[in-house]
Amino acid sequence: AEAGDECSMCCLATAYMEGNGCKRDDDKALYWFRKAEEKGYADAANGIGLLYEKGRAGLPKQDEKTAFSWYKKAASMESPSGMYNVGRFYYTGKAAPKDKSAALSYFFQVGEAAKKKNVALANDMDEVLARDKNAAFGMALYYADFWKTEHNAYCEVYFCEWLAKACKNGISMDFIEATLE
Repeated sequence: AEAGDECSMCCLATAYMEGNGCKRDDDKALYWFRKAEEKGYADAANGIGLLYEKGRAGLPKQDEKTAFSWYKKAASMESPSGMYNVGRFYYTGKAAPKDKSAALSYFFQVGEAAKKKNVALANDMDEVLARDKNAAFGMALYYADFWKTEHNAYCEVYFCEWLAKACKNGISMDFIEATLE
């Protein structure tokens, strides 16, 4: 991070934000997220959004409008987490107009963005996507859409597989049920 690598900056910021391997320090998390975002690292913009949404690091208490603008910036930079969070805000009507269609559009984009983002990091995209609950849920929604329109049995199987991967990695059943209504 000190050497200027934006990925390392974002990882360090996340460690500070979550207290993984170090004492939780929201001010340091914000500092490193901002440094990484200045270098164009999309997931750093998402991290800044998280801090605004939670009202941490001395930021205004739960500033959801500013969080949403950071999530939108992250999404525009092809961050799967940013896309997921924009979709979540549209779905819930949190600091954005409640718009299920826009929410689902962002959820569908998550899987494809994750594939692009990780293409240089792994040969097996399914394995990479399966480790990310947001990407796995995006892939489940992608197959759900084809299942509804094409009535293809394979899509049903893939939908169920991706949904199971998303659940395994922490997507709640309440969220899934609400999204699939």
